[in-house]
Amino acid sequence: MSRHTFYTFLVCALGVQPLYSDASISGCPQSAVKNEAYQDSQALIQKQFKQFANDPLVASEADLVMSKLMAAKSVVIIDWLNEHGLNQKSEEDLVKEWREYYAKLFIIQRYPQTDVKLNNKIESLIEKSYTASISDAKRKHLLEVFKKAQAEAVKTVQSFQISKDAQEKIISKLNAVDLVFLKKLKGSPFEKHPLEALWWGIAYDPAPGKINVGVEALQYTDDQTLFAVFAHEMGHVFDSCRWGAQFLGVFPFASVVSCLRSTTSVGAKTRDDSQLEASVKTGKVGSELYASLKANPTCNKLEYPPVGVQADQSLESFADWFSAEVLSHSTEYARLPLRSDLCQDSELHKGSAYPSNSDRLTKIYFANPKLKALVGEQASASAYCIPPTQKP
Repeated sequence: MSRHTFYTFLVCALGVQPLYSDASISGCPQSAVKNEAYQDSQALIQKQFKQFANDPLVASEADLVMSKLMAAKSVVIIDWLNEHGLNQKSEEDLVKEWREYYAKLFIIQRYPQTDVKLNNKIESLIEKSYTASISDAKRKHLLEVFKKAQAEAVKTVQSFQISKDAQEKIISKLNAVDLVFLKKLKGSPFEKHPLEALWWGIAYDPAPGKINVGVEALQYTDDQTLFAVFAHEMGHVFDSCRWGAQFLGVFPFASVVSCLRSTTSVGAKTRDDSQLEASVKTGKVGSELYASLKANPTCNKLEYPPVGVQADQSLESFADWFSAEVLSHSTEYARLPLRSDLCQDSELHKGSAYPSNSDRLTKIYFANPKLKALVGEQASASAYCIPPTQKP
């Protein structure tokens, strides 16, 4: 998950959307697997949030803001009531709901603040919720599956018929990837955006070249899906956006991306730059970022494209494609169910950087011949995007 995607999620949802299993897709479990560890962690986090939101230090600010907005009959509070279906709630319930909303969207997002006591409370909330959710045993297991995915990813790249220089550079970066778990919020990759520790799952962070692990990693109920997710994140190490920024030479997977964009495959959409010039004029996009976006037309940034404007889908599609390649090489994890998380339907916002879950699963994963064989010929009629190891 990219930061661009996360903040769209934060603005549009402010919470985890319920998902349901699509057992109609061949290869998907017939019923959703009950994930008690994940459910327990969500209940614990919600309890911690309630306590934090009703702490006098937090509640007093939230209540004051709410009173001012209500007195002014602000459209902000009216929209909030309508969007969350709270018009029929009692005044007491409204206050509690608002406190949680305000705490998540404003109090925590302003960390670190000048108020040391408030910072300590935010740190305690995030650290306790994270540690209680991801135990030492869970960390060990995540690392074990990751190391296997990393080793298989390297072998897969070694099988590609690309230049030796490109191959060595990709492998060097893959070998340098490691998992990052939260210990202390201060000084961690989650410091600037604390909620990422609780609301992200497994996400590649290109600046340090590491994979950050959030509590949402608990949602993966089987190891083959976990393996595939790690492989997907490692695909972002050398997708077309990272390639343009961190590698030299021609992107060796251009034909794969071209295939993924075609209607015979997943039809990955291109980035809509129709509002880019206007964003520069209004100051939302600076000159340096503008130059970077023009030089790397597949990149999606927090500043552009904005919510509702089409982001480029080739990056996530390519990461899925690489994940499928890695899975197909694995003797241990190429079994059903795989990417069971994509058997769950989720509502995508307009302009999402992702194709739909069902398209990702059936048109990318199950287009791979070895994975297609697991579910039968009816799994996908989509074209297999041929890697640099084979000829049509």
